[in-house]
Amino acid sequence: MAETGFVIEADDSFVTVRMTRTEACAQCRACTMGMQKEEMRLRAQNLCGAHIGDTVEIALEEGAFLRAAAILYILPLGLLVLGLAGGHYLFGLFMNGILRDLLTFAAGVSLMLPGFLLIRRNEHKYKQGRFTPLAVALVQNTQASANVKSS
Repeated sequence: MAETGFVIEADDSFVTVRMTRTEACAQCRACTMGMQKEEMRLRAQNLCGAHIGDTVEIALEEGAFLRAAAILYILPLGLLVLGLAGGHYLFGLFMNGILRDLLTFAAGVSLMLPGFLLIRRNEHKYKQGRFTPLAVALVQNTQASANVKSS
């Protein structure tokens, strides 16, 4: 997945890039959580020596987006389902009715929360690893630059 963006901030090893959402990006909605913003900003590792005002190509390691989505959504959801199934079975042995359902719900949530805490605890690894966007090349295309600057 490669897009272009306009560098608005730069430091030693990272740049902040302003990008215009493309049609594919608008369908994904991962960065803006479904909001209708046409512009987004992201922090990328500066591999091409970009400076403020440059237009750069942004890349993300192949498959990194799907792995990130799996970590953020499937892990907690799997733990929730496991907790619900286990709670339903365990509490179903001893009781029936609304109390069983409430305890089943509590078991699901109590198993899901450690998943979120594990993700939060390891967030620094994700930010520095393969999930970090990369500014890989300077773009000489004046049309791409004009599109990003005009937003």
